[in-house]
Amino acid sequence: QSTWGELLFEFHKAAGLGVTFFGLVHGLCHIYHADVLASATQAERDAAIPRGAPLAAFRNGSVGRILFGNWLALSGWILVLSFVPMAVTASARALKTRSFEAFYATHHAAVVAVIVIG
Repeated sequence: QSTWGELLFEFHKAAGLGVTFFGLVHGLCHIYHADVLASATQAERDAAIPRGAPLAAFRNGSVGRILFGNWLALSGWILVLSFVPMAVTASARALKTRSFEAFYATHHAAVVAVIVIG
């Protein structure tokens, strides 16, 4: 029979891995969309993003400008760079037990990243 602490720990692990996995899928979709938008003709861009829309600045953008040229994109990269190391150190049992400080530090880095972005 599991204790509440054990159940919460298992939930925490599952939630963390789920957030990381779906966050990466979400980011890959953005990368794909940026490539499609950058390779579209000007008429296709005009049809997809009307003038005056919040993303209108990207109507003439390259993939790099779309992926790194605004705060929303940069905040996504910051989250990826904070959550992926946390997931890697959490899933590598040998690393977690030998170097608990590295595992613990990645959690603190993610908390700081979420606070800065939020």
